[in-house]
Amino acid sequence: MGASFFAGIALFELQRRYQVAQKIQILFWPLLAAMIVLFFYPRPVGLPIELAWIGVISPLLVLTGLTVKVAGATRQICLTAGILSYPIYVLQYPIFCWINGIFQTILHSRSPAIEVPLIFVSICALSAAAAFWLDNPIRGALTGFRPSAETKLKDTQGSSPIAGQP
Repeated sequence: MGASFFAGIALFELQRRYQVAQKIQILFWPLLAAMIVLFFYPRPVGLPIELAWIGVISPLLVLTGLTVKVAGATRQICLTAGILSYPIYVLQYPIFCWINGIFQTILHSRSPAIEVPLIFVSICALSAAAAFWLDNPIRGALTGFRPSAETKLKDTQGSSPIAGQP
């Protein structure tokens, strides 16, 4: 996990300094196709292909993805999904464990028909709460930006993954 964080910082710096994404943007669709093939391939693909995914395909897909332009409602959905992605990543396992544990303690059984929707709604709601009441204010305090209620879901600057930040 630590390597992914530093790889992300390296990609950010590479793009910031050299504008690499614009130079390789033609690779976006082939890389996206490669990702789909890898994700839906019915058998294990082997270590060399997994390493190629981790070290080459995935980072290049992230870089070339920077050049894709979306507008309108799709843009707002993408911005909101981007804001919620990290809280969902962080909270999904603890929320699952708590809800599953409480459910089994109270009812002494498992019922996916009840647990799955309950877990899904809880993860979405608690991740949104964490993003807007914890993550955004903390990031704002650290960067000197304080989002108002109107800018939390609006992209006022047009370029930031965090709504309203320059």
